[in-house]
Amino acid sequence: MYEEYRRLYPKLRLSWSLYKLWVKKDWRAVWDYLIGAHQQGNDDQVEGSRIHKWIEDHGWQSVDGIAKYLPHKKYKQEKVIEIDKGDYIIVARPDLYNKYLVIDWKTGRSSGYEQQLQLYMWAIGEKCNTGMLAEIKTSYAKGEMGGKIVGVNLIRVKQYEKSKYASDWEYRFDEMYSDISNHLKYLNRYLKTL
Repeated sequence: MYEEYRRLYPKLRLSWSLYKLWVKKDWRAVWDYLIGAHQQGNDDQVEGSRIHKWIEDHGWQSVDGIAKYLPHKKYKQEKVIEIDKGDYIIVARPDLYNKYLVIDWKTGRSSGYEQQLQLYMWAIGEKCNTGMLAEIKTSYAKGEMGGKIVGVNLIRVKQYEKSKYASDWEYRFDEMYSDISNHLKYLNRYLKTL
């Protein structure tokens, strides 16, 4: 029935982004997310995506000042983690990680993202006990905001340790899956209005 929607078929794909919408009980936003309806980001979000892409293209080593926080040599960058739970799949896409730590780049404020790191640490596995929010600033050619990016500098790092409650994410996703499944009839009505 939902073959054309990759976040619904063949199984529901649950993520941090969807979780934030679901917690707010913003069902229209939940449905838009699940069907991949285009949602225009604000200027800060668009710029943040552009900076993330620059780091992905140039490698995490290009972020000036980050190396001292990364004791290991090998990291996965923007690599999707999928945890198949039978009826649904949990999807996480940390900016940078290995089995011991995870880093999430923040181009704006970094407060309010500890739970996202806790989710990532849980998804990465038992040995991942450290999460960092790395606040970064971009340098532009000719000093033009929004111009060509010539560098990314680390401003500060906020470090968190894995919570003893990190495994609660499994229960949160079970609850979210159950709730969304019970509301799919409303998605079907919503699809008829498009």
